[in-house]
Amino acid sequence: MNLTGRLSHGIKLPCNVRYIGILSRFIYTDQPLNENTVKFHHNTVMLSGPEPQREILKQKLVTLLKDKEPITIMFEGKPGKRGEIVTNGNITFYSHLSAFQMKEIISGSDNIITRSGYSTIMELVSLNCTALIIPTPGQTEQEYLAEYLSEKGWFYSVSQSEITAEILLRKGKTLCHGEIKRQSHILLTEALNELLEKHHRSS
Repeated sequence: MNLTGRLSHGIKLPCNVRYIGILSRFIYTDQPLNENTVKFHHNTVMLSGPEPQREILKQKLVTLLKDKEPITIMFEGKPGKRGEIVTNGNITFYSHLSAFQMKEIISGSDNIITRSGYSTIMELVSLNCTALIIPTPGQTEQEYLAEYLSEKGWFYSVSQSEITAEILLRKGKTLCHGEIKRQSHILLTEALNELLEKHHRSS
């Protein structure tokens, strides 16, 4: 099972290339979720990518979600402005949060809205989360991934020009997260064992 389709499968690769499964910053945040955290219904928006498309998407989503229930938490993806928090209607904007804080918020989301960048897809899969994915216009790899993953039935997809509030807040699909992560673990273990074996033979 793979998340990239023909972007990385069915092509000729160098003999020293190995598939090692999904990579995610959240894999290494093994701290359990805080049981004392107040649980509340919320949507999560994860912004990413180049300007001006990041800002265009942000403004579209703000217009559609600021007066909607439940509240929306929007990650702006700006590490240089760590700690900045702004509120507009029912939307709370975070410039940046730690990986553990993001994991806690994303995992508890009613709905997730994000770009279809491959790093983002892998991070969502690592958290057993699906999402509505909106490819960045003109980025063909994101447009392909959105179509591919939607056809698989693992994510919803909509173009930036077709966003409506009804589309944004419909319930997500299901994804075979467990099997993907199991296969990823096997691939990484095999690659590491091969690397260690070669190292021992050469030393």
